[in-house]
Amino acid sequence: MKKLLNKNQIAFAERLTDIRDFTSNGLKDLSKVDSDFFGLFNKIIFTTELTDFNASNFYLINLVENTFFILESIDELEKNKTLSSEERSECEDELFHFWQNTELAEGLFELIEDGQNLLQISIEFVQILKNQILSFYFTKISKEGLDGKFDLIYNLISELGENEKTIYLKQGHFVTLDETPETLPSVCIKQIDYRNNLFTYSSGDHEIVVEIKQIPQTNVFSGFEFRANASEDKDTASKTINRIKNALNDINILDHSLYESLQSCTKIFVSTDAADIVSFSQQELPFVSTINFYTRDNLDLLDDLLHENGHHFLNYHLNIEELIDEDDEKIFYSPWRKSLRPIRGIFHAYLTFAWAHRLFSSILISNNSIDLPQNLYQKAKRRYLEENYMLELCYKELMRSAQLDKILSPGIKFLKECENTIQQLNLKISIKEDSLDELNLEKYQIFKKEQDKLYSELV
Repeated sequence: MKKLLNKNQIAFAERLTDIRDFTSNGLKDLSKVDSDFFGLFNKIIFTTELTDFNASNFYLINLVENTFFILESIDELEKNKTLSSEERSECEDELFHFWQNTELAEGLFELIEDGQNLLQISIEFVQILKNQILSFYFTKISKEGLDGKFDLIYNLISELGENEKTIYLKQGHFVTLDETPETLPSVCIKQIDYRNNLFTYSSGDHEIVVEIKQIPQTNVFSGFEFRANASEDKDTASKTINRIKNALNDINILDHSLYESLQSCTKIFVSTDAADIVSFSQQELPFVSTINFYTRDNLDLLDDLLHENGHHFLNYHLNIEELIDEDDEKIFYSPWRKSLRPIRGIFHAYLTFAWAHRLFSSILISNNSIDLPQNLYQKAKRRYLEENYMLELCYKELMRSAQLDKILSPGIKFLKECENTIQQLNLKISIKEDSLDELNLEKYQIFKKEQDKLYSELV
């Protein structure tokens, strides 16, 4: 694991070097790069604070690369008079595809309906990205804070646990907003003063000063940090933290290597109580997992923590080398989605749900060493059988995709290693469906019948 993270550090450093090179040799020549932005950006991009591969720095670098792409595309459309209609259309398609996969998608469609063209919209939207680069740096990375000489417009990032009450600052610090700004999800930040622990922002026509606080020690444990959602009070958050601690302890008992992987790949747990969310993570935010602690039992929690950690683990591989030849062809059956998916969908699914298989295998191999109540132990048996069944179906699809040259050599090697681990675990387990109780047997049989039907119809 240490070697993998070291490779990510090297890859990150190379990307940062490329950005710095372009900043010195080309950025200020782009038409939408004004002197104010360039002056500030030119200072912050060369700071030593950006050196390490971590969640904040990685997010910022992705944001910068995306902004550079938009700025260069705008220049291409505005200045290049030799573009053919086909080249112009291709450039516009890339812009449209980018914006529709951002939080600005709704605004994009509204402006298009109002008659604005994509170039006009991109010129307007890229200003938001430029603002976010500066505000993200000064809120999340800068040790000096913001001196009050200029304002920053910052868009809250819910994936970091931010909401109408809370903004997170540099490591270990946050603020609670006394008054919700009318401009949410944007906040106009006036000053961040770490010397006096004061944070100034505007709401309407007045300024509000609040205290900069340190994250409570109770929210930091075993190298992890817990971030509550807006509806959680201290008692609820405390109960959730205890659930996480118990879950981590159970994982450590079941398989110490799983626990070590969690410690290496995950650093922040963000709580959500959204009814339609189980858990998620993003490649742009390494080490950060959002988990729903309120609709899931204790076995589900073990699964969710490891599943998102599996995404991080896979993303750390994707950061350093290409594993698949991506396209949008939905021709491969995903047992988890119960539909046809592109190669990226089933590749990611197999390599992340394999962690669930490893979890349930560990519970069965250890003969329930974590003392799950009988109903959850029976569920673990069923979930092992289900995951094993779905992984086998998915592996067939992956081998078919490999024959179509959609998986590159490093990706095939990665898959084979994962498949070998699964088979080695299966050899240690003799659980069959007749060992399930009546409730779980019925659920498993319904599941299996549905999977067989869908697979035969779609593949």
